Amino acid sequence: MTNKIEKIAIAPNNTYPIYMAVANQFEELIKNNEYIYNERLPALRLLAEHLGVALDTVKKAYSELESRQLVYSRVGSGTYVKWRQAGNADATLSETFIPPNSSTIDLSLNEQLLLNERGTELGNAMARLAQQSARLNLMTSYQAPEHIIQPQLDIIARFMNDAGIPATTGEMLLTSGAQQGLHLVLQYLLNQNDVIVTGKLAYPGIKQAASMLGRTLTTVAQDAEGLDISDLETLLSKQTVNAVYITPEYDNPTTAVMSLTRRERLAKLAREHNFLIIEDGALHMPPNGLPSLYSMVPEQCIYLFSFSKILAGGLRLGTLLASGRNYRRMAVAQQSQYWMVSPFLTSLASDMILNGAAKRLLDKQTDELQTRLQISKDILQGYSISGSAPGYHLWLELPQHISTDSFISTLKSHSVEVAPAKAFCMDNSPAPQAVRISLAGSVSTENFIRGLEIIKECLEDSEQDGDWSII
Repeated sequence: MTNKIEKIAIAPNNTYPIYMAVANQFEELIKNNEYIYNERLPALRLLAEHLGVALDTVKKAYSELESRQLVYSRVGSGTYVKWRQAGNADATLSETFIPPNSSTIDLSLNEQLLLNERGTELGNAMARLAQQSARLNLMTSYQAPEHIIQPQLDIIARFMNDAGIPATTGEMLLTSGAQQGLHLVLQYLLNQNDVIVTGKLAYPGIKQAASMLGRTLTTVAQDAEGLDISDLETLLSKQTVNAVYITPEYDNPTTAVMSLTRRERLAKLAREHNFLIIEDGALHMPPNGLPSLYSMVPEQCIYLFSFSKILAGGLRLGTLLASGRNYRRMAVAQQSQYWMVSPFLTSLASDMILNGAAKRLLDKQTDELQTRLQISKDILQGYSISGSAPGYHLWLELPQHISTDSFISTLKSHSVEVAPAKAFCMDNSPAPQAVRISLAGSVSTENFIRGLEIIKECLEDSEQDGDWSII
């Protein structure tokens, strides 16, 4: 612990609030696996003494990490790492690893769905690759040759097209996941203090990336169809906007799907005002008849895609679609950071696509998500929930008399976790009294149902309990 705590320091030229700087450093250490899943962070008082700051500053930093879904707290025990990916959960390679604290029903994270078939399909794909020793030598060389990489790009592009995402290899870059693609866009296509517009609620990763890179977030209203384009037009009449970040297919967290009319208006505004649209397709949905913004205005749009939910999060594989000058700039930017995504991982993904494993997993996941959506609607009937099949989460608006903080606390006491609306707030306006409930993640169907039943019981108890926190 001593060596790790020494990596946390306040730089003399730091421009962030101290608690934010500390949180940012911990996030980097966690995502680089220097703090692994379920590892305890330094004690509050110990870290405060090390940094020479007030205890409340450290508490605020840990609270920020919790809002980013990176850590969780155990009363009387400390703060532990919640974020994990394949390979960082434990030091052992045990065949039957059981995560600690597994009694918690975690419905807060939009992780890949727990499917027994996933491990089987991955194992089969690796077995097939293991029989190709000459190919393995090329895939694990310092830089894989073009005749190895290009067929993989072709296979991935065909898969994306079959999934309803127009993609060509001449406009596609491989990334280590959608979040890495987002960082590349913000870092190399935008400048210091450039203005990025989001809805008032959005994926927390955009806020973190903007903060780390010195980009300015501005919000506009949103409703059941997503971003309010009229509110965006009003903003554009007052100031310059450099980019709009949006998830039009299935908004995270509100589940809104942007209509064709709004897409057309947004594309038109992008051309007229020369701003970039960052279209996040990480929470991929099957084709719904609506065109992607990238297909409507490719010269003004970047499309981000990820295989994390379809194949496996631990593969860390995604794509970035860009055209013309944007593509050339992103290609140079990617090379400045690293030469390539691991050819072994792209070969593994390509094999799974070519042999039908990717489609089988996607179909299985789609069926399970549809089932879980219907279960959720049945159990939570009478409450204000939104979501459509086969989305990865639901949005539950709480009754007016219930405070989100109290509701979250009550659920935690029953070993159930959901994501509060404030975790998705992009500005300082009050968060709505609502929570996001994940339909996916590493939770069995049995525990998923039990978690929903506990949520319903807590909602019902609140209607009878006069001492419930009133807002």
